[in-house]
Amino acid sequence: MGILTEEWTKIIIAETAGADCCVAACDGQKVHDRIVVALCENKEMELSFTDIPEEDEIILKRVIDRAKTYFENANSCRKALSDVLGGEDA
Repeated sequence: MGILTEEWTKIIIAETAGADCCVAACDGQKVHDRIVVALCENKEMELSFTDIPEEDEIILKRVIDRAKTYFENANSCRKALSDVLGGEDA
């Protein structure tokens, strides 16, 4: 990955999932794949959570909050996981 370009892409979660009623766990791979493409093309991206059922929105917000916490403290989280698992590959 290189320097971000001025180009950007918008990834609409509900559209990527292709489901009318909910976003399933397996849809995460579809979203991941779109993110990887954008990153490989050095594009900035926006994730849009519009048109997602309320139940899914609640879950996604919790996941995002946990991810933010993890990435704010990634090294300490990795160390704690490594200490528990007993290795450096954690």
